[in-house]
Amino acid sequence: MREIKFRAWGKDFNDNVERMFYDVQNSYDMIGSVTPCDQWENFCSALDDEIFKVMQFTGLKDKNGIDIYEGDIIKVKGELAIVKFNHGMFCYKKIGKKVDKRLGRKNIIMEIEVIGNIYENPELLEEKQNFQLNKNGGKNGKA
Repeated sequence: MREIKFRAWGKDFNDNVERMFYDVQNSYDMIGSVTPCDQWENFCSALDDEIFKVMQFTGLKDKNGIDIYEGDIIKVKGELAIVKFNHGMFCYKKIGKKVDKRLGRKNIIMEIEVIGNIYENPELLEEKQNFQLNKNGGKNGKA
């Protein structure tokens, strides 16, 4: 059975700094700056809070043993992709591609490496998009 856990991106109410909070499913019994629990009555409150972006653990680890969550930026066969939950399953979508691929096939997991996430490392996506634009001679193939 897979482990159910979540993380959330949002502002810490103690210092007003945006950060990632891990294991927010336990927010009802955590105190202090570990999670912004004083804002939430329970985990369901965290899910309903539009200020926080809650992401679920896929139950999978990358080739280095790192947990893979929704919103992670991963490298698959040398290409960048974003992990998401779609059509009732975890999948990844390579940057610049339209098709989602199912996450969880053993042959793929051994090739996946988590390199960041969309909230803490948005520059990884910008670098990839800029590279594609330069490679194609600008947007729509025009310089």
